[in-house]
Amino acid sequence: MALRVVVPYDGAEHSRFAIDCAFERFAPEEITILHVIEPFPDHSKAAGHRGHRYARVFQQKQQFLAEAVAAGHDSDRRISTELIYGRPVVEVPRYVESNGADEVIMGSRGLDGLSNVLLGSVSQAVVRRTPVPATIVRTPGETETGDRTEPRSILVLFDGSARSRSALTYACEEFQNAAITVLFVSGRAATEHESIESATDLDEAVARGSTGDDDESERVRSASRRIAERYGHEVTPVFAVGDAANEVLRWADDHEVDHIVVGRRGRGGLKGLLSGSVAEIIARRAPVSVTVVP
Repeated sequence: MALRVVVPYDGAEHSRFAIDCAFERFAPEEITILHVIEPFPDHSKAAGHRGHRYARVFQQKQQFLAEAVAAGHDSDRRISTELIYGRPVVEVPRYVESNGADEVIMGSRGLDGLSNVLLGSVSQAVVRRTPVPATIVRTPGETETGDRTEPRSILVLFDGSARSRSALTYACEEFQNAAITVLFVSGRAATEHESIESATDLDEAVARGSTGDDDESERVRSASRRIAERYGHEVTPVFAVGDAANEVLRWADDHEVDHIVVGRRGRGGLKGLLSGSVAEIIARRAPVSVTVVP
């Protein structure tokens, strides 16, 4: 379980819902509600007048965070607040990395009002740069289930790489009461084959015989089951062919998934199913909340 959870907060509906999710999932843990004061001019200092805007803004932001805490406070939670100054897209990832956070939970977009198919710039920066798991939550109005409780159906994209193993481990640890589906995606259609046109082709095909797609699929299926067994969990393996991001999104849309967990980066080469761009596409376009595990 995470020890310190950071929730970036700007007052938008999405960030308020992120606080609710943090309270529900990490009730016994320490939660830090973080607000970044963006750069602003103090025109009240013009013409030799003593400026008062900084003091006024500071007081307003303190009250702003106090109200956020009060909305979800109870005696079992350790809640702290933090005000920092700068550009949120820079300061939020920097704060997470430099202050010992174990997890970030944040809304998919903020007060800028971007379409829900676009990841907000701050959320995008967190997904790309933070060294800890980052959960991008969707509000009930954005999801099919509209449910604020612990997720019941988890989808994990898995290719056997270290990052996908970390993603599955995270899912088993954090969602012990949920059904977990492990999705294996092959980029090669099942009907594809290589023609044997020479003795050399035959020799190479024989040498590759134990490393085909079927063997690879079974290997990663077995690996996923071994990880789940360590946590007393069972997983349901499924197989798809195509683009990894598209297949995850399609599966989530078709099977009432209410949370997706994906590794930030997978193996390189032609068989690598997970990459930074795949995780980012999923976080940007998924109809449900997404956790990206570094």
